[in-house]
Amino acid sequence: MLKAGRGRVATVIAAVAGLLAAGAPGAMALTGSGGTPGQWSMAGQNIDDTHFQAAEHEISPANVGRLAPRWTLTTAGAISTTPTVDDGAVYVPDYGGKLWAVAAGSGRVLWSRDISGYTGVPGDQSRTSPAVYRDELILGDGWILSPNTTGAKVFAVDRHTGGLVWSTQVDTDPASMITGSPVIYGGVAYIGISSKGEGTTADSFRGAVIALDAATGRLLWKAYMVPSNNGGSDSNQPGYYSGNAVWESSFAVDLRRGLLYVDTGNNYSVPAGVCTTPEQTGCTSPATDDYVDSIVALELSDGSVAWADHTLNGDLWTLPQPVGPDFDFGAGPNLFTTANPVTGRPEQLLGAGQTGRSTPLPARSSGRPRSARRATAASAASSTARPPTGGASTRPRVTPPRSPTPWAAPGRTPGRPSPAAPGPPWTRPPARSCGRHPTRKAPSTSPSSAPPTASSTADRWPPPAPTCTPWTPRPGRSCGASPAAAR
Repeated sequence: MLKAGRGRVATVIAAVAGLLAAGAPGAMALTGSGGTPGQWSMAGQNIDDTHFQAAEHEISPANVGRLAPRWTLTTAGAISTTPTVDDGAVYVPDYGGKLWAVAAGSGRVLWSRDISGYTGVPGDQSRTSPAVYRDELILGDGWILSPNTTGAKVFAVDRHTGGLVWSTQVDTDPASMITGSPVIYGGVAYIGISSKGEGTTADSFRGAVIALDAATGRLLWKAYMVPSNNGGSDSNQPGYYSGNAVWESSFAVDLRRGLLYVDTGNNYSVPAGVCTTPEQTGCTSPATDDYVDSIVALELSDGSVAWADHTLNGDLWTLPQPVGPDFDFGAGPNLFTTANPVTGRPEQLLGAGQTGRSTPLPARSSGRPRSARRATAASAASSTARPPTGGASTRPRVTPPRSPTPWAAPGRTPGRPSPAAPGPPWTRPPARSCGRHPTRKAPSTSPSSAPPTASSTADRWPPPAPTCTPWTPRPGRSCGASPAAAR
């Protein structure tokens, strides 16, 4: 990430192809459900979160070397988010605390406004891609060095004038902020709540996902990724679970199954005796509704948990207490279709990029995955396979407890997930054998390890791990950018 300081000026936007930003024929076309040809109205381009333009044919290996900037824009600070494009305009916030609207064809500034003018927080910033909904731009506030302790806000502005349309306080924990970008479908904006608490000793924050009425900002439901010991409020009392920030880029919406796919970060604190690392023994596994380093499927209608996959048995990591491997999810889930290598038939998969590995799952409504397969992304250090239904499972299919349920706005009743499908008990996988130092967000060099299933040896996974030296946490960092800044 580019570091930004107050008063710094950076030239950070370049329309290298012109045709891409201007929405020329063949550019920014629909590649997933809900996208609009010629536009890029949300961070992932479409509700499948593919970040991909299958219909782009004007740029090729033959001409890519001839691309040159059409225009540049000098902003008030660095930019760490994907600009959105709609109806001939580019929208993007910067680390100088500005929100910009720029003509896509020429780079001419249409308008710019201070984020603090929308939120009332001096020096406030935004690092989210503004999602376009009708005549609105919807985005959130917060940054890692902000002195703000009033909680996180999501707001909408008129995309033609920059005027404020609505603003909603979505979390009251002092460390909460918004780092992911909204996904909008059916008049509802879905967004995660993150935190700057990883850089402190605070242990109250509860990661969450919210749904807002895109036209009014009214909170429809809120689903927490951490259990509560404080009456279901946004903050927990000390000595309990905290963390599990939902800080990834954006979500995927599965219309076929009525699900919203999200992933989470690491714990900031856990109760005494609960596992803090995958390698730890003689400890208690985290609570089933402590969704640490997890892929979670939420019901679009009310935010209840349909299923969840915990990828680690423990991961407690903060700057003052760097105990676990810090293997949280930073990239949002992607919903895509590929050919099954066994049957050759189309198969829909859900991919999620975790620190050091990629986790592909068969898309499903509930229960255990329907089929087993090993899939490895080209840039992934390892992969996660899933056993067939009825086989021995080394990963949990989590059915959330009956209480507490996700918060719902007045007049709305949270739904209930279906009971777990019958099957043998699961055990969490043992520790990863090695990896990069947790303070570096880089791929590790070893696959995750798990015991083989009870099926034939041909179905065993993963392959034998390479020999390497396990890392040990360092006492702390003396200088450099805080890894929590990436949250």
